[in-house]
Amino acid sequence: MAQEDSAKGRFLELWGEGKMAGERVPDPKEAVVPVFGRPNGGSGLIKKAVAIYKTRWYEKSVVTLKDSISKYDKNWEAYWWLACSLAKTDGPPDERLSAYAKCLEINSNHADANFNLGVMLLEKHDINGAEDKFRQAIALNPNVRFLLLSFFSRFPNAAL
Repeated sequence: MAQEDSAKGRFLELWGEGKMAGERVPDPKEAVVPVFGRPNGGSGLIKKAVAIYKTRWYEKSVVTLKDSISKYDKNWEAYWWLACSLAKTDGPPDERLSAYAKCLEINSNHADANFNLGVMLLEKHDINGAEDKFRQAIALNPNVRFLLLSFFSRFPNAAL
């Protein structure tokens, strides 16, 4: 009984506190908790898209992730993988920038997304915006500073 109450508590925690008044909270036994821990949040499609991404079929990954986002647009993982997939397909930079921004809107603690968005802002000559994102990335993960050093050693004229 205590174990069942604990599972229900964890499920309710994962479900979130932002429920509308009177919304029925499903019983944990009838819910499907997918990968990444969000109930019925399109995560099955994200798992599929990541598997496709790992086979280097990036165009299909983009289609699958957009499908996932159309069903549930509050999952930062979908936007992260979409931006990564778009980068591999040389997708539209503005769409990639938008995907990183949406990922960070939902989860501002993503060091890699902050770093990659900083690089993109640097490419657009937004030095202040890039510096802000790089600082955030380093604050979240101090090892990012090595990526930054590597980036500038490979591209010494970046944003000049």
